[in-house]
Amino acid sequence: MILGCLLLASLTVAAGTASPPKVAVIPFSNEAAQRRISGEWETLLLSAGYRVVERGDIGQVLREQGLSLMGVTDPRQAPKVGGLLGVQGILVGLPNPKQPFHSYDMAGLERLCEPQPSSVKLVDLSSGKVFWSLMGKAGGSPGSTRPGQAVDAKVTKWLRKTLEDMDWESFPEGRFRSRESGGVRIAFNPHLDHRKRMRVAAYPFHSGHQNQDGREWADQWAGALAQAGYEVIDRVHLEEVLEEQRFGLTGALRPSDLPRMGRLAGVDAVLFGSIYGSPICAYSAKLADAQTGELYWSAFGESCSLKRVSSLLADFLKKED
Repeated sequence: MILGCLLLASLTVAAGTASPPKVAVIPFSNEAAQRRISGEWETLLLSAGYRVVERGDIGQVLREQGLSLMGVTDPRQAPKVGGLLGVQGILVGLPNPKQPFHSYDMAGLERLCEPQPSSVKLVDLSSGKVFWSLMGKAGGSPGSTRPGQAVDAKVTKWLRKTLEDMDWESFPEGRFRSRESGGVRIAFNPHLDHRKRMRVAAYPFHSGHQNQDGREWADQWAGALAQAGYEVIDRVHLEEVLEEQRFGLTGALRPSDLPRMGRLAGVDAVLFGSIYGSPICAYSAKLADAQTGELYWSAFGESCSLKRVSSLLADFLKKED
């Protein structure tokens, strides 16, 4: 068991609610590996039934408003943070001090291993209280479960239990949709309609290696999305829009920025992600609605190739049409 203790706090969501809380995930640190692990948690939350919202570089957004991440547990500041971000909860994690390392899977293929976070908690932004907290074993440094995966699959069951405790257990089990193949896992949001020919753009990825260009990786994803059935606009067009509107390419998007970017670029959704490692890669990626920031899907993988994720997306979109 990776995170040996699950602590549940009193939950303040109204009983009988049909919709789970919308949450945002704060990158566990600015390091590329930690950003990828944060993306893996977004995938886990979606696979458990939570609604996840993209909010860019939350820390910088809060600082611009005179707020801080330390204040999310402050009953006086937490509602302000929730109002600014438009979410009910925020996931924060304490990164493991151990560094990523290389290992081999059962087929003898080299993979990146990231140590699991020492702790992860979901904070209720209406009160500053902790919805739930997952903490590591004694010593605060649990080991990896397998190459490329920083958290154990059993956590998904625990996360669903937290929603059941909020009287949300009547939501159809069949709506939890996720796929896994060849080191790639992707989870889909059951609350949003997915369709082929959705017009999307790929935002430059956060890159953790000098030989990896976040723009080039965005181009690779654009190709994978096009093969899956999306209508993808050219990255140069998106960057021209960003530069003209002074968005920049840092990922420090305010909640109001995403719909404006989507409207100006003429897209329905925007892809964000992170990549690190060379020549062995690990990545996380997510497709966010250009109006609300809510994620259509979130994925993570352990390969520099995107063939499997493109195939998984194509199969899913085919079944949705």
